[in-house]
Amino acid sequence: MIEPRERTRGHGGVAICVRKKFDQFSELLPDGGNRIIAIKLKYEKPLILICAYMPTRGSNTQDDYQAILDEIAEIMEKYSATADIILGGDMNASLHRKDGISRDKTFKNFLEEQKLFIPNQCRRQNTFYHYNGRDESQIDYIIQSKEIISMYTTFMREPENTSTHDPVLVLLQGAIPIQDTQNIRKQTKRIIWKKIDKQKYAKDVEDDLKLFSSDITCENAAEKIQQLCTILNKNAEKQFKQPVKKRKKRKICWSPDIAAAAKTSKECYGKWKSLGKQKDPTQSAYIELKISKKVLRSTQRKSAAQKRNEKYERIMELNENDSEGFYQLIRKQRDPGNTCASAFIFKEEIINTDPEIREAWADYFYDLATPSENPNFDPIFKNHVEQDVQNLHKYF
Repeated sequence: MIEPRERTRGHGGVAICVRKKFDQFSELLPDGGNRIIAIKLKYEKPLILICAYMPTRGSNTQDDYQAILDEIAEIMEKYSATADIILGGDMNASLHRKDGISRDKTFKNFLEEQKLFIPNQCRRQNTFYHYNGRDESQIDYIIQSKEIISMYTTFMREPENTSTHDPVLVLLQGAIPIQDTQNIRKQTKRIIWKKIDKQKYAKDVEDDLKLFSSDITCENAAEKIQQLCTILNKNAEKQFKQPVKKRKKRKICWSPDIAAAAKTSKECYGKWKSLGKQKDPTQSAYIELKISKKVLRSTQRKSAAQKRNEKYERIMELNENDSEGFYQLIRKQRDPGNTCASAFIFKEEIINTDPEIREAWADYFYDLATPSENPNFDPIFKNHVEQDVQNLHKYF
């Protein structure tokens, strides 16, 4: 343990985020430190992604800057023979600064020595905007060792972006080995031995062991053990049948009135069935069946209306800090079994049937998706949004 007074203040800090489904195809490399992190993507030809946060300008930082470049050079020398390399991050140096400083020249020399280059699609566009509102430059890059990057985009500056840096997006393609994709979701199920025919299992294992060569030596011991394990696993899986998951039936809560009406309707149906199911309007059993069904449906509708009113009252009484009630309401609305459609007002008309509700929602989203001109809208922000939408459609 390190005493609090002896701990040094953290600085730098880098990270690479990977989607969960690609986690098995990525490997965190041991190289790097506070300012450098590297991962390996297990493509047919491996790809090394290096993220770096270079030291900022200040007193006595030229040596620190060169030291970080030397660490990156060591990583590249270690992996460049067997993998492609992409370097990205905040370089704190510019390739296009008019009044170039010493670290700009150092960074350019480093790229030439390591045979790294920026993609042709990378245009001159500032990515860093200082808090003072005056200084701005292009210091964020994604650099490649070979022609790997097919698209390169620097997003436009937006007022909502509170960071001093603008995001940079690249698109690259890599091939994942087929044998790996086949085992993405393969899971070993636990075998329940109580449900296995052990005699049949023992007989199958004995038959397979007759073909097994027992000539075991020190050289082939590992291979023979693996063969034995394969025989045991194969026969166990053959005897064990995966249990079929039964879908739980939805529990229906009936009020006492509905239960009594349903019982009466069932008794009337049994009486009418025993008389031959004759749909004679003058038959008393048939008349009683019709009346009992009408009473049952009426009771069900009244119960549904009462529950709906109670739900609306709870919604109106919900406190804004009542998170439990809020999420309970969301879960009920997302329930696929909730087919009860409520009424609402759309364009000063009351909509309360399923076809009308569907048509109203269609009209609403049609109007929402139809572009409209508004003289009070900010044209600069509109252009930024359109540019971002084009980039997203282009890449995704």
